[in-house]
Amino acid sequence: MITNERQYKLTQAEVQRFKESLDKFDASQNLLNGVHPKIIEAQKSSIESQIELLLNDLNEYEELKSGKHNVSAVTNLSELPINLIKARISRNLTQGDLAAKLNLKEQQIQRYEAELYTSVSLKKLLEIANALGLSFSGSAQLLVDDTSDGNWNLFPVREMYRRGWFKEFNGTIRQAVDNSQELVRDLFDQAGLNQNTLCLHKKGLRTGSEIDQYALLAWQARVLAKAKQPEFRPTGVFRKSALDKNWFNELVQFSAAQDWAKKVAKHLSEAGIYFVIEERLQGTHLDGAAMLMSREKPVLAMTLRHDRLDNFWFVLLHELAHIILHLDADGCREIFDDLDSEAGIEKIENEADEFSLNALIQPESWKKSITRFTPSSKAIEKEASIWGIHPSIIAGRLRRETGNYTLFNEYIGLGVVRSSLREEIDA
Repeated sequence: MITNERQYKLTQAEVQRFKESLDKFDASQNLLNGVHPKIIEAQKSSIESQIELLLNDLNEYEELKSGKHNVSAVTNLSELPINLIKARISRNLTQGDLAAKLNLKEQQIQRYEAELYTSVSLKKLLEIANALGLSFSGSAQLLVDDTSDGNWNLFPVREMYRRGWFKEFNGTIRQAVDNSQELVRDLFDQAGLNQNTLCLHKKGLRTGSEIDQYALLAWQARVLAKAKQPEFRPTGVFRKSALDKNWFNELVQFSAAQDWAKKVAKHLSEAGIYFVIEERLQGTHLDGAAMLMSREKPVLAMTLRHDRLDNFWFVLLHELAHIILHLDADGCREIFDDLDSEAGIEKIENEADEFSLNALIQPESWKKSITRFTPSSKAIEKEASIWGIHPSIIAGRLRRETGNYTLFNEYIGLGVVRSSLREEIDA
């Protein structure tokens, strides 16, 4: 990629040199000199390919400079480095101009861009993005600092300590803060996370609120560390194809059972899915997440932020949709969801929402539903019985579609989820 005027002029000169070489290329003379025709063809094709590549670089630089392709937002943070360069060029800022905005030397920006920002900390990347006016979509992938700047104290160690995450540590809360680097590293080791690398692998984030990335990473590490414990190991082997319509129908019908919590946990375990309940940390605004420990080991995590049955079932099916539709697609390995948020929702979130709604109540059934057109307590109870599901699922669907979250409070199962899943929560 061309990043400055000097490189632009050098590339123009290079194109001219290759064009002259092509004009002087004499295939007939090469034949007379005994060069094989295929070699002659390859030589000519190589020159033409070089010209095409260089012209593409020139064209991209010219279009960015003209403002034709203005880079204003980032949705994929694995592409942040190249977008920083493109954003600078599209704003007609030289490397020197950007350096001045950041109180750096021009040579520093030149080095950053030459290395595609690989040596730059999260703090500096965000500072540069801010200087260029780049925004981040609500579903932008997370970028986690490698903590090389000594930012271990930014992890919510006090909250982690109070919640008993450091079981082998016998010190006070003050001592935990003083030993935050060692304690957090140990948690990362248990989770199998590499905290020493800049994490640019693909993540998905649905949120309408500012996220505390250190709290989110700590929560992720806690979930993965729990998933690796023997008591969370599934009894079955995960096969995506096994999660068919019948599997989901059986799962949803557990909602009407008295011991639904045990049946759900068993159903997921037999399907090879790691099921973890972990309350969210302050600043994360999470309902659930879908993650991969490896291609064959999906983890479904829930926070039970809203202790309601209707919410539990919607979140559960939403995260299962991510597992079968989106994880490991295009390199995506983690998806975190704040399902109260409508901000920055992209295709995969719309797909997961639709999948969840249709798995909980079959589209044809809902289309003809009496409750949908004349909602009443009697209609909810009758159709819940016919469909073999808990009334909370129907009540939740009505509340969602009408936007009236005061409807049918008596059916949503308020305050029963955490008590039913107490064993999984306390593990």
